[in-house]
Formats: sequence, C-alpha cells, structure tokens
Amino acid sequence: MPKAYLSSTSLDLQPHRAVAANVLKRFGYEDVAMESYPSEDQRPLDKCLEDVARCELFVGIYAWRHGSGITAAEYERAVKLGKPRLLFIIDEEAPWPPKWVDRDQKMADFHQLVRHDRLTATFSTPDTLAAHLSAALETHGSRTVNAPGLDFEAYAKFLRRRYNVLDLDALTDPKRDELLQLRVQAIFVEQSAREDAPPLELPKEALDVLAARADIHADDLPTGMTSEALQELKAAYSSRPARPVLEILSAEAHPRTIILGDPGAGKSTLLRYILLSLLDAVPNARLQPALAGRVPFLVDLKTYASLRGQRKCETLFDYFDAIAKSDNAPANGATVRRYLDAGLLAVLLFDGIDEIFEPAEQETITRQIAELAEAYPAARVIVTSRVIGYRRTLLTQAGFRHFTLQDLDEQQVTDFVTQWYALTLSNRPDEAKARVDRIRKSFAASSSIRQLAGNPMLLTIMAIIGKHQELPRERWKLYDHATSVLVQHWDVHRYLVNKDLDPVMDEDDKKELLRRLAWAMQRGEGGLAGNYIHAEELQREFEAYLKERYYGSRPDQAKITARAMIAQFRERNFILSFYGANVYGFVHRAFLEFFCASAIVTKFEKTKELSIEDLKEDVFGAHWQEKAWQEVLRLVCGMIGEEFAGELIEYLRAGGGDEAPGRVALAVACLSEVRRIELVAETAEKLLETLMSASESEVGLAIDSAVEIGVRWPGREHLMEWIGKGAEDFAVGEVVGSVGRGLADLRVFLLQEATGKDAAERRWFLSYALASGWPDERTLAALKLIMSKTAFKAAPLRAAARFMRHLPSAVNWIFEQASSVHPAEAEEAIALNLYDDRRALPHLMSVVKRNQAPYALRRLERYLHKPQVASLLAKIAASNRDANAQQLAADILQRRNIPLSPPPKKRAKRKKPTGPA
Repeated sequence: MPKAYLSSTSLDLQPHRAVAANVLKRFGYEDVAMESYPSEDQRPLDKCLEDVARCELFVGIYAWRHGSGITAAEYERAVKLGKPRLLFIIDEEAPWPPKWVDRDQKMADFHQLVRHDRLTATFSTPDTLAAHLSAALETHGSRTVNAPGLDFEAYAKFLRRRYNVLDLDALTDPKRDELLQLRVQAIFVEQSAREDAPPLELPKEALDVLAARADIHADDLPTGMTSEALQELKAAYSSRPARPVLEILSAEAHPRTIILGDPGAGKSTLLRYILLSLLDAVPNARLQPALAGRVPFLVDLKTYASLRGQRKCETLFDYFDAIAKSDNAPANGATVRRYLDAGLLAVLLFDGIDEIFEPAEQETITRQIAELAEAYPAARVIVTSRVIGYRRTLLTQAGFRHFTLQDLDEQQVTDFVTQWYALTLSNRPDEAKARVDRIRKSFAASSSIRQLAGNPMLLTIMAIIGKHQELPRERWKLYDHATSVLVQHWDVHRYLVNKDLDPVMDEDDKKELLRRLAWAMQRGEGGLAGNYIHAEELQREFEAYLKERYYGSRPDQAKITARAMIAQFRERNFILSFYGANVYGFVHRAFLEFFCASAIVTKFEKTKELSIEDLKEDVFGAHWQEKAWQEVLRLVCGMIGEEFAGELIEYLRAGGGDEAPGRVALAVACLSEVRRIELVAETAEKLLETLMSASESEVGLAIDSAVEIGVRWPGREHLMEWIGKGAEDFAVGEVVGSVGRGLADLRVFLLQEATGKDAAERRWFLSYALASGWPDERTLAALKLIMSKTAFKAAPLRAAARFMRHLPSAVNWIFEQASSVHPAEAEEAIALNLYDDRRALPHLMSVVKRNQAPYALRRLERYLHKPQVASLLAKIAASNRDANAQQLAADILQRRNIPLSPPPKKRAKRKKPTGPA
C-alpha cells in the first residue's frame, strides 16, 4: 500500500486531520504519521522528516498557526526530495477561533510560499477539505504512456471511475438507505493460491466427503473415477504449496495464468485490484517484476458473451468498441489493437470464463483468448473462472498454468475486517476494535464460522452486519442475518416472462422454500448428502412448493415460474449458485446446514410434524455418527428452546460410551450452542461428569467445545470429585483448567497433587490443568517442581510455552532449559509455541536438524533471510532422509524463489611454479 504523509499543525486542525486520514485510506494510502504524535510540542523533528522521506505522497493542510516550526520543516523536506504534493490552505473568509490564529509576517510568508509552489485548494470546514482532497486524489497518480492513439490519462480516469469502488449492491440490505463507498485498493487483502485445479469438478464440500469416506460407492464417483485415483489426486493437489497470489501473477515464469475459485472467492476483486494498481504513478511493489509498468485491458466475459448473443460483437476487439460506444470509454478496439501490435507492455484480464454457459460459445471464446495470447506473446494474460463449469483443455494446451484461490486464513480475515472497520467506523475507533475482536473470536471458536469467513464474499456480509449491530453470539443467528441479505436480492418477478404469473414471494416465502430444499438435499439417497442438487431435482422441488403455495390448480404456471427462478442463478450468486453441468448448490455449505436445521426446528415447533421423540430417534439417533449431519444437529440445539435442547443433549450423553465413540463429544458440542446454559444445568452437570470419565480420544474430540463453554459450565464446582475417574492426559488437563478457572479449592487441590508422589505419572494432566487455568508465577513454580520429579520433561515445558508466553519469567525459563539442561524437550516447546521469539532461531534449527518435523520446517520460513536457514533447507531438499521433509523444504525455497542448491564453488587454479623445482 503506498504511503502518504499528512502534515499540519495538530491542535487547531484535529477534525480536518481525521477526515483527511479517512479519505487517504479510502484511496488506498497508508498514513505513515497517523496521530502517533501526542502533541505538536512533543513531535520529534528527526522522526517527522524521516517519515516524510519514506512516503510516496505529501499532503499539506495549513490554517493560521505555524506552531513550533515542524510543519514548515516537513514541507521544506518534501520540496527538497521532490515528493508529489497536494496542498490545501484555509479560506481567508472562513471563521476561525482567535486563539489559533498567528497573523504575523512569518505566517503570511509561508502561505505565499505554498501558493507559489503549485496549484492549491482552499478549505473552510472538514467537509470541504474532504471534497477537495478526494478530487485531487482522483486525478493524482496519472502517468504518461507513449502509446499510439491511447490517451492514457483519460483511459485511467475512466477505469478508476468504473472499477474504483467495490460493488456491494448484492451484499447490502436493500431496506437500508446506506450506500457503502469503499475503494478496492483500500480494502483488498491478498489471498494465497495453490497451483493446479482441485482434482474433480464437484462442489468442494462433496469432494471433502468423498475423500473422507472409507466406504465410497461407485455411484458416488464420476464416470471412470476410482476411489484410489481420487485419493491420489487429492494428495497431489494438497501437497502443492500455497503462495501469495500476487507473487504468482507477477512472476516471470507465469505469463499466462488461470485463477480458479469458488463463488465469492474474490476473483473479480483480484483483477480489479491489479488493474487499479497498474494505473498508479507509484509502482506497486507486490506487482514487481513482470506486471509493473503494464497497461491493463479488462474484459468482462459475461458481458462479452451477452453482446455476442445480441450480434453486437464477434471478436474481443469488438468488445472494446461496444464499451466505447455504450460507456464512452476512451479506448476502442482499434486503439487496443494498435497498442498490442506495437509490442508495448500490456496485461489482458479476462473475468469469468465459467459464466459463459453454452458449451459451444464457451469453447469459441476460450479459443479467442488462446489465439490472442499466441498473437501477442509480449502481453501477460490472466483469466478467472470458478472451478466448476470451466473446461481447461484448450487453455492448458495454449500454455496457461492453473492456480486455485485458497480460503482466507485467520490473519487475512483479521486484516480484512481491520481495514473494513477502520474505514466504515473511522470516527469510532473503540467500536471498530470491538467489531474486529468479535469476528476474530468467532473465527477461532467455530469451524463453521472459519469456513464462512474464509470466503471473501461471505466475510463481507459478516462485516456489513457487524457495522450496524453486535454480531450475534449464536452462529445460527449470524447465518440467518446473512441469508436474509442474500435472499432479499433474489428478485423472482424480474425474471418472469409473464409478470401475471408472479407469486409475489416475500422473504419468509423464499426462506420456507430454501428450508424444504435443504431438507431434501441433506437427506439425499443413492449418493452423497453433499451441497449439490441436479437441475431436474431442483425443478421438481421448486414446482412442488409453488403448486402447494400458489398454483394448486395451475401446474403449468408453477413449472414456468420454477424455471424462471432457477435460470436466475446462472446470472447472479444469491443464496443458491449454479455450479455447471446442470448442478446447483448453496453458495456455502454452512447455509445448507442452517436451512436444514431451520427446517427441522420448524417441523418441530410450528407444523408439529416432528415430536421430541421423533427428533431423538429419527434425527439425532439416525444421524449423529454422520459427519455431514453433525453441524446440523449442533445448530438445531442452538435454535430450539433450551428445555428441548437439554433433552436432546441428554439423549446423546446417555447413549455414549466405548460402543459409541464421539457421541459424548457431540453432546458437548451441542451444549456449546445453547445460549442460556443455566436453563439446562442438570443436564450440563451430568455431561461434565461423563466427560471426565471418558476416554482420551473422546475428550480430545470434545476439547474445543468444552473450552468454549469454559467457566459457564454448570456443575464445575464438582470437578475435584470427578478427577481421576477417566483418562488424565493433556486434553483432560486443559478441560479442567479452562472449565475450573477461578475455583480456588480446585487450584489448591491441583497444586497439592503436583507435590505428590504420583506427579511424575500425571505430569501431562497436572501441567496443562494448572497452566491453562492459572497461568501465573505460582503455577510456574509448580511446573518446575513437576519437571524435577520426572525424567520426561516435555509436559511442563510445553504447557508453559502454550499458556504462559505472556509471562517473561516463564519464557526465560524455557529458553534457559533449551540452552543448558534439557535442550531437546525445551526446543520442541519453542518450535511449537515460541518460534517468533527473537531467541528462537538456533533452537528451531536444532529441532529441524534433529527430526525434520514438518511444523518446525514451516516455522523456519519466516527466517529465510538468514543465509544459514536457506542453506539448511537446501540441504534437506537435496537429501533423501525423509521424502515429506524433502518436498516441504523444496516448496518453501521455491515459494521464495531461492535456488534449491547453492552454485558450486569454482576451484582455484593452481599457479605454475616460477622457480626451480
């Protein structure tokens, strides 16, 4: 992100600085100074001048104070360094508080100097300053391109006007009057991508189920695909390293690329970010070396296919003619052709090849793209598509390499929402921080939320919801809000040929239809209960609902309406999406699970089709072992009344045991969904006692949900009575610490046990219980005592590293152990949890040399700037000691463009003797 320096006196211009900083963010600039200086008298001059030097843009705002002289010094440094400058001076007629006016010759001379520097704008209020700064930034950054017939400045202005702002119309609540104007460059977060497409053209969730099932039936697989081949393909794809997508696209080795991704994965936003970045005067470092300096030409392939269907286009150059005619674009087809014919730097961006639905037409346009790439080898070419609905053969033969966008990880999600709320809640920083924290906690606590937030489109919906209100604590309410936004944009009436047939479906009607559909899809027989449904079956489900609800005596009209509703999914991603090959599905499996759970609750609470006994036996009893159903069952317990949720949880608990592994863990997960756990206190207490008597594997499955419940768990005061009735490994210890935190008697008991004769045998349990529940100096002393009693030192060291890294004395103790007494165990603890400490590198390298553990190898990537690290990884990549470690080391080096082995040293030539032998 380019940097801007915002210069002004501070006390008199605080509101003006705030709006200016916000405008800069919206245009994709980072304010390097921000408000980091408490007052103008405390601003260090050297630091200010250093910040001016490292910025790409200088913005000066000047009223009637010269202050301590730092503001003038900043301006003089910007002039001396030749920084691009946008300057604004107070309107002489504007009212101004007398205490902030220095009407002396020094002030007048400075104003005169600034006015003579370049054209300046005057301001009177923060709003007028924001307007003038926005206008200046619109025109700033234009660069001269010597191209025959191309007015680059006009072309860049057209593209900025067309693509600068995120298209959020389909993601915002149409009932609100708010119009979000967020710029692509200000909100963009770079994703990672993995080379090659996923192995099969099926929805991602169906692939996951296929790969996880041991009893895959032949009917579940595409024609010609065996389960062994599926596993091999999945393993080959997963083994390829994920790399930053801009790094991939800007590499010299990738002149022609296909970027694949799920619906809402951010493919179009990526192309727009590249396009806008290439228009900037300051080169974007992330686009070096191969993309920098190129002129971008973007083709929306859905629009192009539509124009071809209307016989307004035949070739891709005709597309630019049509846009020039309809939108007054300054670059027509002849201009683009002349530019490419001249062999000048260009990047051709083709968005949405999967949105050309006629196979023959998609093949024709794909051939045109391949032929254009062949005709202009100097141009870079980037194409986007969904994984499903795209046939790769033609472009593969033309030398295109395929990369698939990956879901956003926790850091990327945090970066996105931090930028989002910094812009949308710029005048409420505390509220913005709280919103970010809420989404981060939700991401960490729930696998479904992680899946949802990993998709940029769905994360955007979460961020929009969070701007106006607290995100719901219950996941099902979050899903309900998100689906409400998407469903409201599902305009059935618009796509009907005969408007008189419109059933006037409101939001509740659409949700009822989706509940029925999800229920049918989740219960699908003869194949997988995956997130997909064939067009014919979807048509039947829609028709059945429409006949029952609207067209009982007019079945033909129900068929017409259903067909029109389904056709709409080919054009926009609403709550349902077209996957290609006559397959449809929800835009995310989380929505299928939500609507299925909602259907179950509706059948129980409203239509009375299901009794509580039916829920127990026919829903929970029938499906608790199926991974595809477990999330649905959890959501049901969150949506249904607490009294009935308690009965369902007790039903799961009572049937658990060695003969039903995983059932108690599911009961714990269901309990974590209940908002008011105190209303099911008796059931919760029984469940905690059962968990404390369960096997290690059962507690391991339940640990995340148990920790999420934590101190809210009723009956936790009885933990001391139940300790020792079941397994006592680290997972049980973490549950005891997380649930029992704050119970003084429990802590005293655990500390006493740490001094007992059995402390060595119980080291994992005691270490994790104390460290997770009471991470303080007293616990540190107990961990040291436990370590002194056993020859196996790993447990207390790992517990301290995981839960006590905030405590300097604990961290220092671990590093002391690594450097002297117990290096192996302490170094493992460092590699697992303290790898970012400044002292960690030699210990991390020691672990890698000792056992080449994959997690330790990955940690080394952050230290690749160190020659000894690159050398170590090169040695591992060249060895045959461990094939997995060898491949991982090679992937890390390739990702950073580091040679797999150092060049051989040249042997020095021996000098011939010059004297007598």
